[in-house]
Amino acid sequence: MKLNLNALRDHDTERVAAMRALESAIDEDTAQSPLRIVDARSHPVLMPWIGSKRDDGVAEQFTFTEFVTDAGLVGVDERGGIRSPSEAEGLRERVVGKSPFDPSIRHELGIAYWDFVGKVAGQPLYRYLIDLHQQVNGERIPAWDWIPFAPYTWHRFPDLDGEGNVTYNTYPSHLKQVVAEGGYRVVKMSVVDYEPHLYIDLLRRVRETLGDDIDIRIDPHGSWNARQATTVLRAVEDVRLEYVETPIGGALEVQFRETERLRSLVGTPVSSHSWLPPYLPHRGSARLDQPLDYVSLGKYDAADISAPDAEVGPLALKRVYDIAKFVGMGCTQHSSYELGVRMAFRLHASAFAMPYEQNPRLATWSGPTPGMLHALDMHYNQWRGDGLVGGKMPVVGGGLNVPNAPGLGVSLDAERLAEYAYSVDKAARYAAHLRDIRARYADETGWRRDRNGWFRPPRS
Repeated sequence: MKLNLNALRDHDTERVAAMRALESAIDEDTAQSPLRIVDARSHPVLMPWIGSKRDDGVAEQFTFTEFVTDAGLVGVDERGGIRSPSEAEGLRERVVGKSPFDPSIRHELGIAYWDFVGKVAGQPLYRYLIDLHQQVNGERIPAWDWIPFAPYTWHRFPDLDGEGNVTYNTYPSHLKQVVAEGGYRVVKMSVVDYEPHLYIDLLRRVRETLGDDIDIRIDPHGSWNARQATTVLRAVEDVRLEYVETPIGGALEVQFRETERLRSLVGTPVSSHSWLPPYLPHRGSARLDQPLDYVSLGKYDAADISAPDAEVGPLALKRVYDIAKFVGMGCTQHSSYELGVRMAFRLHASAFAMPYEQNPRLATWSGPTPGMLHALDMHYNQWRGDGLVGGKMPVVGGGLNVPNAPGLGVSLDAERLAEYAYSVDKAARYAAHLRDIRARYADETGWRRDRNGWFRPPRS
């Protein structure tokens, strides 16, 4: 694909200006808010996976935070890792007495800032952003209150109770159960647990088990080299994969060059969360003030589908998707480890940033290409529980409903936070279980070679 870089530069300039105008309008709407933060309550949790996620983890650390205001409004945040008691007290001291819209503490509030934006407006965040965007920039965004997802799946070892195991042999039947329970129309396989050539047979068995109506996408997480990727993808053309994400590893320059070549050799589309298209200085992220990497854009055409993270925020996310659509890329969304608060944020940000109008019957001579949106990735299906009131958000027909209460539309449950509260003893038990899994991972998943390509040494 040969891009007109001048046209792209002009379009990006216009998109950034539109999002800056929307940002200013949000600031104007919130500037007069009398709210003041009176408390910041941190809730560290240790959330177990269903089963054990390969040799990656048995449970993961998160911290939920409630920012309480003098008017009783509460904004909620979620982030990975544990905030210690001293760190929690330091956060409290930095934010108490300040407005939740004070720019100096925006980074401290994280997602809670956007929760407050919607709550002060008295609207679900996505509805507020859609309406304000149309008012400020004159652009209509169709409202979607439900968003489809692709559940991540992987090889699972048993959990501490000996449950949740998924193996090479049981993987197809496991996926059939996942589809049946959630009504999913697409599944995602993390394809790093077995040597690459073994996925040829596994993918064929999965297709046979699921039938033709379920889309299958795969993610090697950059664990294959160019030869391995070409061999596997050529061999499974008949499986009709929806796409492969980040098939080739290495430095970004290597990834871009080799993935462009791969796209000329196989028919499977490629998605990427570094070629969004690429941005500077850190390709893979895309704040509003980050310029596009026009040097790489002039040299390569490295992906078919853009897979950014929602953590950049709804305005920067919309810029990314608008640019992707302009250059003819499809749009999906990368998933990190998210519990309910971050999932709610993803839902609102995506409902604002992704949908676009398309004439259902007539060819169009300008505007975006039809059919550019793909279901979003998620790990949420793999968690044992959540800290939300009501527990995990229910999957409805293979997707999640966008919460319809003001702000993010979710709140935290004290009993569930206590159930999954972090403790040193729990962390030690999970860590010991993970050490045992790592000691036998390569043998139980059938690896003959080390990841570097050499054969593994004989076992004594």
